[in-house]
Amino acid sequence: MRWKKSLLLILLVTLGAFAAFGDLYLNIYYDLKADFPAFVARLEAEGASQADIEGFLIDLSTTVAGYGTLTEDNFDSVMYRGLKEVLFIDGDMGMIQHDHRDFALALVGGFSDEIIATLETKQLSGDLAALNQGVRRLLLTEEREVLYPSSEVKADLVTQTWSLETFDESEVLEILQAEGPGNVLVTLETDQSRFQVPEMGTLLKSVPGVVIITPLGRVLFREETLKPEASVWLSLEKVSPSKVVFEVTDRAGEAVLASEPFEISLPYAPRSYQNPDQLTVFDLTGGSPVNLGGQYKAPFMTLLSRGSGEFLIAQNPVVFHDLEDLPYAGDKILSLAARGIIKGRGEGTYDPHAPVTRAEFAALTVRLLKISEGDQAPHFQDVQETDWFYQEVRRGFSSGLFLGRSDGIFDPHGSVSVQEVLTVLSRMLQDRGYPSVAFESPGGIDFTTVSPWARETIGTGLRVNLIEDLPRAELKFNEAADRAQVAGMLYEALDRILGNQTLGGSALDQTP
Repeated sequence: MRWKKSLLLILLVTLGAFAAFGDLYLNIYYDLKADFPAFVARLEAEGASQADIEGFLIDLSTTVAGYGTLTEDNFDSVMYRGLKEVLFIDGDMGMIQHDHRDFALALVGGFSDEIIATLETKQLSGDLAALNQGVRRLLLTEEREVLYPSSEVKADLVTQTWSLETFDESEVLEILQAEGPGNVLVTLETDQSRFQVPEMGTLLKSVPGVVIITPLGRVLFREETLKPEASVWLSLEKVSPSKVVFEVTDRAGEAVLASEPFEISLPYAPRSYQNPDQLTVFDLTGGSPVNLGGQYKAPFMTLLSRGSGEFLIAQNPVVFHDLEDLPYAGDKILSLAARGIIKGRGEGTYDPHAPVTRAEFAALTVRLLKISEGDQAPHFQDVQETDWFYQEVRRGFSSGLFLGRSDGIFDPHGSVSVQEVLTVLSRMLQDRGYPSVAFESPGGIDFTTVSPWARETIGTGLRVNLIEDLPRAELKFNEAADRAQVAGMLYEALDRILGNQTLGGSALDQTP
């Protein structure tokens, strides 16, 4: 029992303060390592992994955040309560939680001398004393700068709702103008599964999007989704729990092709045998299934489509045999492959450490976003109409994602760098309501490898943590990104883009 009480004491005075930094999900381990390297080194020497340390701190952060504000007066009592709840089963100090066993044993093993000295003198000793003072100062004097929110940051949107049947564009515009500037997502509710899309071209120029919510799903429109002169009818028909027919027609019943894709969210409950991260949407319209990809976030499967389709939600498992040494990206690679966004090299290989060319990355982003035919020809000396990547570069250039290098070249066969990937994905996020933010270096990376120009372009991508799970000590922003790194960042970007708005609506039936 003595060592258990000692363990709780040491935890209280050394790690408790970090629970205040619940916002620092992506930095919490690296901040601890940067500020107190000897402490982390001793834990790791005793067998605690980064995941062990970070997992404990995150659980503690979540728990303590619910207790209210920490002060000098309540610091010890709040931390004691939180640590007892997180570390021990039902608060029983004789039973360590299984998830944190390795961490707890490493802590006791690494600091046994300090534990003994503390018990004998009733005062903290060695590294523990310095650590205690440091975390209290950072916490209680608010000297800590919180650089980044968690990976759950959402687009900066406010939702306002009207009835589709009574919607009047001019009236809504007047209300929004009277309320002042803001990033407003307009929501229109209807109890109909077939309806005419109202005139809203002017409205779409002033808001990030308009969502129509129906009993069978929701459809998001952006400024370029439909041509200004289009008179469009939409319908959703549920054929089965996993199959929905989506139709876009004009007044005469003819099919309409959208300028930019519709974002369609369909209620879906995965079966017990399905992995939600390997769900995708197939379009069965042409007889041969076409993998449209998508993103599952309970309770919706969200996809991008530029027209009508018969959509089937299904699991599409993919296997690669060369991902064993990629715990930070393996599952993400398999998820993107299941959704048809990335492909392997054949014979069950992905070749994760190979570089990605700028032309290949252009194709990946165009495929990800279903970008339409561009109306601006790229003025690059090294991109010809006969090149396989011509249309991809043209679409990306027209959309503003790709600007090329200097002197009128695109350098399609050159390797795309990490900072170039983040630049394109940051532009993608900003187009969808995420704020443009200044560059700040997250913990644990070599920020000297970020080029001066990139500091003006990658802030948004870092703020929403597109580099989540990537080995930061090895990350060189100005060097070539490999296929594993690109897949990791694309996965995170897709997670932020599809189905990530705060959309509501009482008319939406979420029952599959």
